[in-house]
Amino acid sequence: MNLTRAALIVAPAFRRGGGAGRRLARESYALGLVARRIDRLQALGDEVKHSYGIRAFVYRHDVVNTADVPALLEKAVRDLGRLDLFIYCAGVLFPNDPTSYHAVLIYSRCR
Repeated sequence: MNLTRAALIVAPAFRRGGGAGRRLARESYALGLVARRIDRLQALGDEVKHSYGIRAFVYRHDVVNTADVPALLEKAVRDLGRLDLFIYCAGVLFPNDPTSYHAVLIYSRCR
């Protein structure tokens, strides 16, 4: 059984998300980091791995591609071994149907 807590953060390299990722890394969370810009994402992933000795996975994803969300969540949960926390820091331009992220509800209790 995987006892390490795990978090998935969407847009962690953007303002508050980076701080949240660093704080969770200090608390020994394994991290899944999701963003469109892979360069910033990889830099944050490398930083938290080296500074805090945690597992960090990076996933390139543009939040407007809502059809890809279920597969992304499945991969992240598989990689992390569980999902305890989901943080969404990305901005969304309206109109956007908030129910398109219904897959988040399915995986919010993964262990």
